[in-house]
Amino acid sequence: MVAGALGICGAWMGDTVPGGGIENPKGFFENIFLREAVNKQILAIAGVDPLGVKSLPNLGQLPAITNLDQLIKSNLQREGYDFQRPWLFKEPKLTLIWPNFAEFFPRAHWVIVRREKSQIVQSCLNTSFMKRQNNDPVFWQLWAEQYLVRLNILKQTELQWTEIWPQKMIDGDFSELKSLVLSLNLNWRKDALREFITPSYWHF
Repeated sequence: MVAGALGICGAWMGDTVPGGGIENPKGFFENIFLREAVNKQILAIAGVDPLGVKSLPNLGQLPAITNLDQLIKSNLQREGYDFQRPWLFKEPKLTLIWPNFAEFFPRAHWVIVRREKSQIVQSCLNTSFMKRQNNDPVFWQLWAEQYLVRLNILKQTELQWTEIWPQKMIDGDFSELKSLVLSLNLNWRKDALREFITPSYWHF
C-alpha cells in the first residue's frame, strides 16, 4: 500500500510483479529484476533461504557484491528509467541485505513500513504464500523479531530513514504519508490516494 501510494505520487518502479488475487488486489509494486536477479541471488550467495524465511543471513557476514550500483542502474535504464525522478524499490528482503545496498547507494532514503508484531504474525498466517512456509505462530513471531532487529540496526546508522505506520492511512490520517511524500520530492495527490487506499482490504 505504501509503495503504491508513492508510485501514485511520482516514484518510478519499473517492471513490477503483477497484482491481482484476493490477497494483494492492488499489486505488489516490486521490481521483478531486482527482486529475482539481485536480492534473491545475494541471499543465495550468502547460503541462506532466497525467500528470506527459513534461514536468515547475519548482517556482519553478507557476501561482498561488486558493481551492484552499475547492475541496478543498467537494469533501470533498460526498463525505461530516465533518471529524472526518484526511483523506488520495495522489497521486504531488503531488510536482510540492506548493508549491500547502503554501500552503493549511501544517499538512499529508506522507508520502514511498520505494523505491530502481533499483526505481522497474523498477516503471515493469513497469507497463502507465507503460510506454505510455516503455519506455526511461534515461528512467525521469532521471524518477525529477527527482521525488527535488523531494522533497528539500520536505524542506528547515519543512513536516511523514515518509519511509517500504514494503519494511520487506513484510519484516514494521511499526515505521516504526506510528510514522507514531500520529503522525497514527490507530488502530493490527495484525491488519487484516497481512491487508491481501500480500508476493506486491510484485514481481508
